[in-house]
Amino acid sequence: MSIFHLKRRLATTVSRTFGEIPALLKPITGRRVLMYHAVGEPVVGDSNAIYSISKDRLSEHFSFLDEYRRERLELSPIYDGCTVSISFDDGYKSFRDVVVPLAEQWEIPVHVFVSREFILEGHQTFMNSADIKSLSTHRLVSFGVHGNHHRDLTLLDDEGIRLDLDMARDWLQELLSREITTLSYPFGGVNSRVARIAAELGFSFGFTSQYGIQSQRTNPHLIPRIDVWSSDSVRTLASKLRGSWSLVTRFQR
Repeated sequence: MSIFHLKRRLATTVSRTFGEIPALLKPITGRRVLMYHAVGEPVVGDSNAIYSISKDRLSEHFSFLDEYRRERLELSPIYDGCTVSISFDDGYKSFRDVVVPLAEQWEIPVHVFVSREFILEGHQTFMNSADIKSLSTHRLVSFGVHGNHHRDLTLLDDEGIRLDLDMARDWLQELLSREITTLSYPFGGVNSRVARIAAELGFSFGFTSQYGIQSQRTNPHLIPRIDVWSSDSVRTLASKLRGSWSLVTRFQR
């Protein structure tokens, strides 16, 4: 059995176990940032097919989140109680066609991190510049940077990191005629050096792919998120939101 499938089996066991005894788990105070990718379409590099959620499953998730206070991801977070922010990585067309209508139905703010190269290369899987510009005026939609070439930034030297992030942000700011302050690290590739450079470039918030809940002690350029998989039921999502998946991350280390 591969390491991935072993982790997945452990994650399923954790979700089922704690899903049956929610009263025993006191939710951790702080902001939960959910990380989604695509809805009903292939995700680039997703060899384990875990990041393309169905429309029906996403609708179930959004309906469940009606129990939580939802806040916009690009604003300074509220730490009192349990709040949720929604993010989508990459900029797939399903964000425009599926996510936004569901966000309207459930009145949920959604934030999408786009990669300049994915958008400009004209691949039919991704939104184009016109889509992004049109959505930029939507009351529930906001945008952030997901790198220029969608590279693991930890593999670049300092100048390469600066060039990549500057190009991505300059393009998006010019397209939308507004300041862009948020960053999602491609492939979750971040370390103290990358986070420091992101801060020096003026990004207010940097979001990782590491599981966790944001608190007042969280480094604003190393904000954890809650990775959502295509197979996650509402019960699984609930266990992740409560914080029970911290057991899984301990195993992963």
